[in-house]
Amino acid sequence: MLKTIRGGLLAAALVACMGVSPCATMDLDWAGHKKNLEDTQLKYVHFLRWGEYEAASMLVEQEHRDAFRANIPAFENVRLSDYEILETNFNELETEATSTVTFRAYHLARMIEEKWLEEQVWVRDEHTKKWSVKPDMEKIRTALAKLQPK
Repeated sequence: MLKTIRGGLLAAALVACMGVSPCATMDLDWAGHKKNLEDTQLKYVHFLRWGEYEAASMLVEQEHRDAFRANIPAFENVRLSDYEILETNFNELETEATSTVTFRAYHLARMIEEKWLEEQVWVRDEHTKKWSVKPDMEKIRTALAKLQPK
């Protein structure tokens, strides 16, 4: 009898897990790639927020790093006030992710905030397993131009 009750409870727990609990839709991150990306994105934003652009450039993909660094003088009087990740989609192998994000920033000489939406592409290096961003420099330059004092 005890065996029957235990078996019934186990069956009920399995049915509940499959039907109504988060067990059925839980997004597992076995390799930790998603958590690693989230941590890298927060580090990138931290550097941008505090004007540490050289440090932020180290999280930019190598091919885009020179273009990012060339724009550092335009960033120097700008401060990021908010950053929100709206959505992130990973490719099947989790080697690339596209995040839709919003930025809010202001120029130190003007307390006018500019908001823009950016599609950030993040890539994970196969060997180091580290993520780096391919920033949309054209979108960033356009937003920075709107922030400049007239």
